[in-house]
Amino acid sequence: MVSLHRGLGRDALLDFRLEVVLDGEKLSQSEVRELVSKSEGLALVPGSWVEVDAERLNRTLARFGEVQRRAAEQGISFQEAMHMLAGADGTVDGDSDAARVEWAQVIAGPRLAETPQSLRSQEGLTRVDPGSALKGTLRPYQQVCVQWLCLLARLGLGACLADDMGPGKTIQVLALLLILGQQSDGIRRPSLLVAPASLLANWAAELERFLPMSRGTC
Repeated sequence: MVSLHRGLGRDALLDFRLEVVLDGEKLSQSEVRELVSKSEGLALVPGSWVEVDAERLNRTLARFGEVQRRAAEQGISFQEAMHMLAGADGTVDGDSDAARVEWAQVIAGPRLAETPQSLRSQEGLTRVDPGSALKGTLRPYQQVCVQWLCLLARLGLGACLADDMGPGKTIQVLALLLILGQQSDGIRRPSLLVAPASLLANWAAELERFLPMSRGTC
């Protein structure tokens, strides 16, 4: 299980706890040792006979045990936790993804679980406001998009805003830059916009329209 240790975002540190569970019941350390002591065949654990693959179980426990030791010493980064939750870490050599998920997986603690959920559903997004510097009103779908972009920026994740021409990608990006500027704790950080030369005039016109004081705000 991966759970929040402090804060949330790219630089947050998280805890990791290793558990062995059988039919919904957590096994004690002595019961786990009993399991791994079996070289093959069946083992009787809390009143149930289970088939034991001791070699694979030992490899898994060793791998996750190392993660737990590292977490206790220095914490796990948010990025590492996301990789683990996505199944990109902890796979035992020789196991397919499908086989691994059947018996060994990483799950998020309650608070951390809210983050992937917020990425999937607009209901979990925190409302943001670019303020009066934006000379325009975001449409409802644009507001949701900016909230999503802000969440990804806070988590240190990349985003691809791939709307068709017309829905207003420019104003959404400008709103995002304003909000990030508000959240910078007074530290001015530059933002770099890369665009084809043929669109420079369009960007200049949109800046003049939506951010007439852009030199002082972005």
